[in-house]
Formats: sequence, C-alpha cells, structure tokens
Amino acid sequence: MYCSGFQGEYSESETFLRRALAIDEKVLGPELPTVAEVLNSLGLLLESKGDYSAPEPLFRRALAIDEKVLGPEHLCTAKMLNNLPEVLEQRADYAGAEPLFRRALTIYEKVPGILNDHFKSGQRLSLQNGPTGLAVRD
Repeated sequence: MYCSGFQGEYSESETFLRRALAIDEKVLGPELPTVAEVLNSLGLLLESKGDYSAPEPLFRRALAIDEKVLGPEHLCTAKMLNNLPEVLEQRADYAGAEPLFRRALTIYEKVPGILNDHFKSGQRLSLQNGPTGLAVRD
C-alpha cells in the first residue's frame, strides 16, 4: 500500500499505514521491529509529501525500538540511523544529521559487500556530496 503514495495517493497510503500501526501496537505491542518498520514507512511517506517535521518523531521512535530490540549495530538500526538524518538535513540541521549518517555508514561498512550489494541491486543507497558529505539511503 505504501507504493500507492508514489502514485500520488498519499491520503490512502497514510490512512492505511496509521491503521496498520495501531493494529500492530495493539496486537503485537509497541516495541517490536514490525512496529518500527511501519513507523519508518509512515515517516518515508510523509517525507515524500515534502513534510520534513512530522517524520522526525516517527524515525526517532523506530530507531529507539531497533536499538533496544535488535541492537545498535544491526542493519535495521543502520537503516533508521540513515532515514532520520535525511529529514534533519532537509531542515538544515546538519549538526544533528552528520553523526547519525556517520553511525549508519560505520555499520554498513562492517558488513562485507553490503555497500556494493545495494548498488548492484538498484536499491536506493547513495553517498551524496551534501553539506554532511554522507548519506546512505535505504
């Protein structure tokens, strides 16, 4: 359903994701990686709409869940460490974004071939030359 957001059906996608989040939190509990994934998807949807404030608390919560449940060095944690600074950077909070980008990159660099695998598979992983000089986007 999130894909429909890229087709301009943001309202439908947002409604679906908010409903999925409520169900997951009620049925599974508020601190599971599946909840973090829905929070991440909702944050990405809002970001794709050009909203760079609303995603921040969603990404921060998703990051906190993944760090607690999966650990600070897990690849899912790296993904969250990567998405949060994207919105910070859009709001010119470079000082807040840079350490998060660096943490994400450090995790990605520890996994042999992960950077090359992302490039080869066509997933959205890029090193950009913005003010921070770093952005690994999943």
